[in-house]
Amino acid sequence: MNSRIIQVARWLPFLLVAGLSLWVAGGLPGTRKPFQLDLSLSAESLMQSLSKVAHYKSSALLFLLATLAVGMRRLSLAFALTILVGLGWELAETTAARHHARAADLAPDLAAALACVAVALLVRIGLERTRRPAAEAERDAG
Repeated sequence: MNSRIIQVARWLPFLLVAGLSLWVAGGLPGTRKPFQLDLSLSAESLMQSLSKVAHYKSSALLFLLATLAVGMRRLSLAFALTILVGLGWELAETTAARHHARAADLAPDLAAALACVAVALLVRIGLERTRRPAAEAERDAG
């Protein structure tokens, strides 16, 4: 029972932040517009999207919470969950009156999530290196 509570507690922050961010992206409650999704991946649209700092911050936070939920050994799942929420943001914006949904806006989400995976891998490698000598010393002493 106790491990189930811990599991739920690990997932809760990710689920709450992801759900709230999708709510905001969808402009809910608010007026709706006809479905519109800009699929342009031109250099201009990508450069404009890559300047959106909010996407980097939000994706990094979501990756951190997803990693908390799934653990450091499942970084690919944390990455996938982060990108899925980013995709959800764009789909939610397709009918939101004050939002503009565009495929290019996935670029900063992808960049932030990839950077977070790299940092998490470096942290994991560092932790393993510091634990290895301690484990070896324990084994030698025992």
